[in-house]
Amino acid sequence: MDLWAEILERPNQLVDKYEALWLEQQSDRKIYFYRIREEFNKTHQPHHLLYLLARIVKGSIRYSSDGKFNQSPDNRRLGMKPITMKKNRFFSRLVVGKSLYDLQ
Repeated sequence: MDLWAEILERPNQLVDKYEALWLEQQSDRKIYFYRIREEFNKTHQPHHLLYLLARIVKGSIRYSSDGKFNQSPDNRRLGMKPITMKKNRFFSRLVVGKSLYDLQ
């Protein structure tokens, strides 16, 4: 829910934080993914979840029995490029103030 709130209320800041993570992964993206996953499991920061979602295979989220995010990265991909993410953030303006019923 925190990620959804960020998408709706602070999309620009969310994308900026995502971009910072995306750029930092360049040296060793596999190790970096696991570091961000570990950090997310401790802090539950929305921008960490967005990064993880962009990097996992087919967006298939898995959690361990103790509730920790445990999906592995798709090492064939870097995740959505920040420029593309910035172009897509307009979506949040379309859904602000709408219920799921309104969007159907």
